[in-house]
Amino acid sequence: MLVSDFRYDLPEAHIAQEPLADRAASRMLHLDRRSGAVRDVVFRNLPDLLRPNDLLVLNNTRVFPARLYGRRSGQRAQPLSPRNPASKDFLQGRGEVLLTRQLSQQHNEWECLVRPGRKIGVGECIYFGAAQELQALLADATASLADLTTCGPTGPCTPFSTEAFIERADVGLYHWMGVKQWEIVETYGLQDQKSFHGTVDASSNWVGDGEARGWPFSWPSVFYLAPHMIYAPTVTASSTREFYFSWENRLISYYRTNAWYQLQVTINPGWGGASNGPIDWPYTQGFIEGLSDDLNTAKAPGWISAAHLARYFEINAKLAQKANTNILFDAPDPKDPTNIWVNQGLQSKADLLFKLSPAVILDSGIGQPTKFRALEQVAPGAYLIFVNGSIALYNSLYSTTTRSQYRTCDPSNMQMGESEQYAGQRFCIDAGRTSLATDSNGKPYCLYPANDGFTTEQFSIWGVMAATQLGADAGLLKTWSNWNDQMWPPN
Repeated sequence: MLVSDFRYDLPEAHIAQEPLADRAASRMLHLDRRSGAVRDVVFRNLPDLLRPNDLLVLNNTRVFPARLYGRRSGQRAQPLSPRNPASKDFLQGRGEVLLTRQLSQQHNEWECLVRPGRKIGVGECIYFGAAQELQALLADATASLADLTTCGPTGPCTPFSTEAFIERADVGLYHWMGVKQWEIVETYGLQDQKSFHGTVDASSNWVGDGEARGWPFSWPSVFYLAPHMIYAPTVTASSTREFYFSWENRLISYYRTNAWYQLQVTINPGWGGASNGPIDWPYTQGFIEGLSDDLNTAKAPGWISAAHLARYFEINAKLAQKANTNILFDAPDPKDPTNIWVNQGLQSKADLLFKLSPAVILDSGIGQPTKFRALEQVAPGAYLIFVNGSIALYNSLYSTTTRSQYRTCDPSNMQMGESEQYAGQRFCIDAGRTSLATDSNGKPYCLYPANDGFTTEQFSIWGVMAATQLGADAGLLKTWSNWNDQMWPPN
């Protein structure tokens, strides 16, 4: 007798993939031993077929996945000739293992049959599932843990450690968990974020916050699973922790990160506040600029870099939408009134006075045109359109606000790591006007970011000047300029 005698063709369509909802309706084959007749019946017919004194034998065994497929490590492989193509392969030797009997539960030890038996010697290791892929990747990877001094936008990365590899693989597991969360949301109709995030009002009624779409999950979010957000403990010349780019240079990592950020915007953009929810909107502004800079360094076509810069305004629009709330601009915590980190004004739109300023996308005034002029490579006139749109957005948020609504910056307050009027997360306004810096020709200028020695007031005043030189819409400029004058009256 040969094993091949038991092989026959069984179409996959004839194999049940899951049990019937009505288990009693399962098909059953009935053999009449007297006549030899065979007929199809269903399981609920079984009582009618049994006779007195019949012996009923129940099989309570269960099928389990006993056949495993993996790759051999090659520890006991015979040496190959250098001319043999297989000599260049790593872990390409496939192995099949059939578990037949468990010998020890404590050590998960099994008796098994292996195939090909002659090529799998005593002491050989076989990797299954993710383990086989990890072994292959670990052997083949040539770059990962990046020191920014050696791994620029296009340059090679330094070799990476086993610990860094494990960390990257661990985050891969979190990515998988994110996908499973998506399945849960879509399967059970949990897309309405307002049903899960909000507060109870004074009348004990639920008041939802956020959008009528998006995951009900707040933290952690896929924003923090993007490659750019992954860190590994290492010491460099500049700091003790550096960005970690695995198997790729920075530009590739930034590009993949960009996709994760867009995914986060799709599944859960957050809820009301200057920077609330699963995505750090102000951070994303700077990230888009960084990606555009790296594309330029890599000599990508100008319109590609410019197209990414266009997304900057998409981010600004969403950031403005989230911040456009009734949160007071200055609301100290009664329990800790001098701590500006617990002041509710930090989540008000006052926190975005300079981050959303149109001056961000205007020339600095020192002979260096803004990178946003590259928008002209997308379409002629696009840059001015975006400038006017930014001014209109800024006016809609702030032109009706008054000085009395804001806290005044305290130059001696260093709680944010630097003088308050220059801090990146400031939500205060300056006490008055301060003259702009001038270049060697006596012409004023104002650099961005505004926390590099320029105040919110200086940035806003300069924005009107630069936009006027550009030829921005006169009506929009008048509204902006009038607001500047009532916030910081001219000397």
